[in-house]
Amino acid sequence: MKRILMIMCMGLASLGVAEAQVQLTLDKAIEIALNDNPTVKVADMEIERYDYVYKQAASTLYPQIEASGQYALAIRRQEMTEGFSFGGKNTFNVSGNISLPLFVPSVYRQMKMTRTQMATAVESARANRIDLIAAVRSAYYNVLLAEQSLTVLNEAVATTQRVVDNTKDLYDNGLASEYDYLTAQVQLSNLKPQVLQAETAIDITKLQLKMYLSLPEDLEIEVSGTLDDFRTEVLLGEDYSTDIAENTTLKTLDLQRELLEHQEKLIQTTRMPSLVAFGSISYIGQERIDLSGLMGGAMGGTRAAAESQSKFWW
Repeated sequence: MKRILMIMCMGLASLGVAEAQVQLTLDKAIEIALNDNPTVKVADMEIERYDYVYKQAASTLYPQIEASGQYALAIRRQEMTEGFSFGGKNTFNVSGNISLPLFVPSVYRQMKMTRTQMATAVESARANRIDLIAAVRSAYYNVLLAEQSLTVLNEAVATTQRVVDNTKDLYDNGLASEYDYLTAQVQLSNLKPQVLQAETAIDITKLQLKMYLSLPEDLEIEVSGTLDDFRTEVLLGEDYSTDIAENTTLKTLDLQRELLEHQEKLIQTTRMPSLVAFGSISYIGQERIDLSGLMGGAMGGTRAAAESQSKFWW
């Protein structure tokens, strides 16, 4: 939506008599490309993906807690002899487990490797932006070159047409030969296919520029500036860095070497021990069993005490 609004505003700003056209400067073309090009968006999403991978690896170091519960209903109690049964009719069992990783070398190495992978994704995104900017510049100036070539050809056609007209006047007055007149006409005819080729080249270069900017094919665009601007930019050294430390290819190679080192050390961690603390607790409840009948009347006080207590023992 942001891109569409930007295009509409640019089109309305350059509204002509017949139709609206998008007026593009080089800086505006680069801005649109960096905001809407799918390659750049995919590179940014790759960075976000490695961020989630890092968080996933770090989560394995968090404490893990498990809880479970069990209930048993005895349809019939167990019997040792006739008339004597034991065991509760209802039984409850609640248990919990907790584990805490204290030293896990493989996880630490995996987190470091993910950091390097994220840095590689960042550098890849920067490389994509650099390549995209260079491609937009090239396509933009190709449009200017094609338009300037068409302008030169149109001037050559106009000049040749004047030569043809002047030669015709001279020929009609007997001051020029028919050969001179025919030669001038042939020169004019030879320029017309070149004009058609230049017009086709403009259409092709504009389509290429629209592709980099992710603009609709049927949208009319006009570029601003001249090739002299490009010559001045090169002479002034604008946007051209000679710092070899910022070379994206060399930085990517360094990151790949570091990534291979992490992979080697990750394999080595498989021989290292891991230290994990863990604990477990269970809480079991069962119905109380009245055993006073087995001991005769001597257990009367015991039965009264049992009745005063809870129905379950834990």
